Amino acid sequence: MSDSNKPLFSRPVLAAIMLFCTLAIWLLNLAVPSSKLPTPHIETWTTTSGIPVIWLKQEQWKNSNKLEIRFSFRSVTTNTTLIQTTLAMLMSDSLPLSTASINQRLTPLAARASSYYDHENQTIGLTLSNEPKYLIPTLTLVSNWLKNPVFKHRTFDNWQRQHQNNLPAQHQLERVLFLDKNKQQNASEMVNVSLEQVSNYYHSLKTSAATIFIIGEMSPGAKQTVQNAINLISQDYRLSNASAESILYEPLSTVIQKNEGDLWQTRSAMALMPVSSVKEWISLQLWGQI
Repeated sequence: MSDSNKPLFSRPVLAAIMLFCTLAIWLLNLAVPSSKLPTPHIETWTTTSGIPVIWLKQEQWKNSNKLEIRFSFRSVTTNTTLIQTTLAMLMSDSLPLSTASINQRLTPLAARASSYYDHENQTIGLTLSNEPKYLIPTLTLVSNWLKNPVFKHRTFDNWQRQHQNNLPAQHQLERVLFLDKNKQQNASEMVNVSLEQVSNYYHSLKTSAATIFIIGEMSPGAKQTVQNAINLISQDYRLSNASAESILYEPLSTVIQKNEGDLWQTRSAMALMPVSSVKEWISLQLWGQI
């Protein structure tokens, strides 16, 4: 009778098979032609007020008419409710003498405004067309909007009623992970803000500008138009004194103090919904390995 405990291959044979597989994979990788990744072209300059501008473009974008502009600001408060409310008011009917939201006014011009915030930065974004018939009126409208927004009492009251005592999960997560509990405001101060605070905070953003990003293709004429508009919009902007690296030296929350590691290095986090299926679990594992 044959011995069932005897291995199918001896150790030398297994070692040879492993070596052969490694060499085969290596040779296959060498045989596959290397694909050239798109090489971005980056151009930089500063506005008349001293704010750095970064323009990113690629050869593959030459036939595209889409343009992205991002105004990035350093955070000047830990009150995430104030930040959220300010950006929400800005995205609403904040144009002078208008009851329509900014995106309702931008839609006929093939453009759209957006905003993003976290505990470190706030961003006001624009997606627009680089065609002159759309570009010029869009930038004219946006210039009037960002330079002199009007935060209306009616809109503010409606916002307060809809979000009263409703602290989003993002705020709670950031307060636990990134803010010093010894210096945090109490819950009522974090939730209740006034219209005056909103207006003051928007104007304080102008003194904490970080960078203006432009992504997409622009002709020489379109570039000059965008430059003039950015200079006009950022006329009252001042470059932030806070360094991007300074957050590493800020007081850490108790959670990070206990676990100095990735959070200490990145000072950022992502909130994920509970995994409810095998597909979501596998996707999360693959994403974590990237």
